Amino acid sequence: MLHEERPHLKEQLEQRIAELEAELRDLANDNSDAQTEKMALVSEQYRSSLERFLAANSIATTRATVGGDLMYVNQAFTDLLGYTKDEILSGKIRWTEITPAKWKSADDKACEEIFQTGSCVPFQKEYIHKDGHLVPVLVAVGATDTTGEDCFCFVVDLSVRKRKEAELKLSEAQFRLLAESIPQMVFTVEADGSTDYFNKRWFELTGVQPTLGFEKTWHELCHPEDVQRVQSAWDLAVESNSAFETDARYKRKDGQFAWTLVRALPMLDVEGKLKKWFGTCTDIDEHKRAEEEIRASEIRFRTLADAIPQIVWTADSSGTVDFFNHRWFEYTGLSIEQSLNDGWKLLIHPDDLPTYLSQWEQALKTGDTYEINFRLRRAVGIKSESAILYRRHLGRAVALRGRTGQVIKWFATWTEIEQKGTNGS
Repeated sequence: MLHEERPHLKEQLEQRIAELEAELRDLANDNSDAQTEKMALVSEQYRSSLERFLAANSIATTRATVGGDLMYVNQAFTDLLGYTKDEILSGKIRWTEITPAKWKSADDKACEEIFQTGSCVPFQKEYIHKDGHLVPVLVAVGATDTTGEDCFCFVVDLSVRKRKEAELKLSEAQFRLLAESIPQMVFTVEADGSTDYFNKRWFELTGVQPTLGFEKTWHELCHPEDVQRVQSAWDLAVESNSAFETDARYKRKDGQFAWTLVRALPMLDVEGKLKKWFGTCTDIDEHKRAEEEIRASEIRFRTLADAIPQIVWTADSSGTVDFFNHRWFEYTGLSIEQSLNDGWKLLIHPDDLPTYLSQWEQALKTGDTYEINFRLRRAVGIKSESAILYRRHLGRAVALRGRTGQVIKWFATWTEIEQKGTNGS
């Protein structure tokens, strides 16, 4: 019930304070004794209403003199410094005594402003907590006159903000330490698209100081053929606040272009709005060139495999076939789907199949070169079951091993060795 009534009470107090302020302004223009007495009464009502208003709020508030006396404190103020109201209002505690000496010049300046104008510009200082630790605060003072004998002080606790500032600085320092220690180029981009940080790795690789911001230099360093693709990918990521990833060629300080993997992740606030982008550029040139060499080697292998008269196939380390040359399809008549689903087993002579599979399984276990003589049915041109012919083949498979000796791939051939005019069935 209290929670529901408090906003209504606050509105009443605000209205009453406004009325008293207006009455005080009117009375200030009349210097008669009666009016002076009435003004004092109204002033006291004003202070009383203001105190009630402040007591209903959570902001720490005191009523004090510039000399140091504390005449009123609300609960928020006692909570801030750890004293009870009785301790503070006993007269034994003065605000000048719970302020460290280093803040005396700031207090003197504030008091001078109060004497001149009746208020002072909000300023930062510290109070000494009952247990001895320092409490950073922001203080605003408004006096009823320029004598400094009756001032209302509003005190905002900066402890949480200071702690968060310290945590932010620590987090920033940790981020920069990590960013400077890793081999990748690291950058951060503000929500407006301006780059505000690059680690030293960027300069080491490109020779360009990122003083103009990544958004102004990457076009110049990116290979002309990659610029539009990178820009389109970035625009899409920005539009959807989604992760960005692409590879592109960037110019090194030696003038050569090198492949780089660029990644960036958006950091969003609690409302889902973009705050910043965190990104990395990783040198993948050796990996990319190795891929290109492997791809070129693969093309050469497939070209050669299709050119020779033998059946050629390859399998992974587990024995799963992953490639057949053109001669395979020409001889067996199987589709790629049938071939990859072990349809080839139906073409080996039933009497030879158990031995073929047994020796193949043994080769997979040992990694030894596999060689077998078997009969294989030729499917092309067959019109009836009675016309099925098997031709004898020599099967041979060799394992390709990695640096540590493990089998990584099998290369195999089936070579027809049936003499012309004979029937292998």
